[in-house]
Amino acid sequence: MSDPFLQALGAVDLPVRLRALHRPTAAPRRWSGPCLVERGSGIVAGLLLWLGRFPAAGTIDLHLTTRREGAMVHWLRDFGGRCTPSILSFRAGRVVERFGPFVLMMRPEPIPGGFRLHVTGGRVLGLPVPRFCLPRAEVAETGTETGVAFDVAACLPWGGLLIRYRGTLTPEAP
Repeated sequence: MSDPFLQALGAVDLPVRLRALHRPTAAPRRWSGPCLVERGSGIVAGLLLWLGRFPAAGTIDLHLTTRREGAMVHWLRDFGGRCTPSILSFRAGRVVERFGPFVLMMRPEPIPGGFRLHVTGGRVLGLPVPRFCLPRAEVAETGTETGVAFDVAACLPWGGLLIRYRGTLTPEAP
């Protein structure tokens, strides 16, 4: 079976662990590691983070479970007991992630040792979000000797921090 994420990314030679993270199987795979979470302040940021089921700020043990179902990939991020599920699908060189009432369309870009994802579109409750209202977000993932380093950052359209979480993940034994 082909790897939809890797196809969306294009012909990029990813490090072994990063390729493994994005090649889930029907049987759940677990990854874990430390994660530093920073949250924006204010009512709008608080509401959006609550709707997206994102965790409180701090250093947290992150557990990620991935599972493939057909062409879709289910991710369950467990930030120390605060679970943020999402479903990823892949279309014409784009990664689409659904979580809570949100849908983000992202364009992958190869970087040395990994890739970045840039938000190019979004929906809330099925309604398109005008470009000027989209969060400015970037995801970077790189392979390490033992796992994957990640840095996920999102800012409100007017520039305030929404959320940033970064850390490393290593595969757990099956």
